[in-house]
Amino acid sequence: MLIKNGKVFIDGSYHNVDIRTEDGKIRDIDQSSLSSDDIVIDAADLLVFPGFVDIHMHGGYMLNFLDGEESVRALCDKLPSTGITSVVPTMAPRSDEQTVTAVRGIRAAKGTPGADILGLHFEGPYFSPKRNASMYLPAQKNPDQAHSLAMADGDLSDVLMICVAPELPGAMEWIKWVVSQGIKVELCYTTASSTQIFEAADLGATQLSHLYNGYEPMTHKADGPVPACLIDDRLYAQLLCDGIFVAPVYVKLALKTKGIDRCLGITDASNFMGMPEGHYKTDIREVIIKDGAVRDSNGMLLSGYSTWDQMMRRAKDVVGLTLEEIGCMYAENPCRTMDITDRGKIEVGRRADFTLTDEDLNIKKTIILEKVYFEA
Repeated sequence: MLIKNGKVFIDGSYHNVDIRTEDGKIRDIDQSSLSSDDIVIDAADLLVFPGFVDIHMHGGYMLNFLDGEESVRALCDKLPSTGITSVVPTMAPRSDEQTVTAVRGIRAAKGTPGADILGLHFEGPYFSPKRNASMYLPAQKNPDQAHSLAMADGDLSDVLMICVAPELPGAMEWIKWVVSQGIKVELCYTTASSTQIFEAADLGATQLSHLYNGYEPMTHKADGPVPACLIDDRLYAQLLCDGIFVAPVYVKLALKTKGIDRCLGITDASNFMGMPEGHYKTDIREVIIKDGAVRDSNGMLLSGYSTWDQMMRRAKDVVGLTLEEIGCMYAENPCRTMDITDRGKIEVGRRADFTLTDEDLNIKKTIILEKVYFEA
């Protein structure tokens, strides 16, 4: 395949280069030689990104990664229309039994056409009882090696990330163990002191789940987690840039304190992502989708609603990020901050996954392993 005439995002800026792929990988950049069997993609007037990778997503289109193999397959089939080519299914189940069932369903769906399943992300149940998750309400537990192994159905090989509140009993020893297994430790749902945040980073924690949401609110008269999260350069901030979960000025605060290289975009999408506005019922509550947000009947903000492409457009139009900042946060930083090196950047040797958009960030083509999977 030859992708030509596009503005290609590489290392923080856009370049007028061509991309040649072969056998599912990027072979050449700025190489316009054409083989007789090449498929040519004319990307004139388009932005060319590496295929987008969402490392924090629960579901969408009334489908959830908790709901078994068929739901996972259907969801992976739909995600390329939003620009996503790879996904890390995120689970915040309400029981240990539901966790294991979900893990088995996700593993059974690996290799399904559509967005590639990279691995597993457990967003619980190691939460502070004072900062429990509002949407999924998993039963709170203290972190424990045996429990984590059981949660993963006895196999940690494809677990990429687990969330924890570092102030919980046993958390620091658990963090050391998880890091030793090659798994990313993510901090959130916490009332930790700054000292506890710094200690968790000392032990290898690197990710901050949807920064500001799920943390003890910041106040200048009390010690707490948020200032430590902002100033510790070892911690990467996942951010929701829809202008709803995080006010634009707080997105800018994170970018100012941490720098663009330490901030990454996510959707945190729930099964309500992509659905029309209206009233919906779950097994635990009624929810209302209105004005780009999912709330309960009391008005409490619950879960991610914007699709990946909508999130990027809101980051540009509502938060005020530049196209260069969006390229860093959404195209390259998710994989870089997770030490994923086979995709997530346009570089020779990486997977031939690409997302092509116009300059308003509307998805025009999504290419997975050299094949056009979605075309507007």
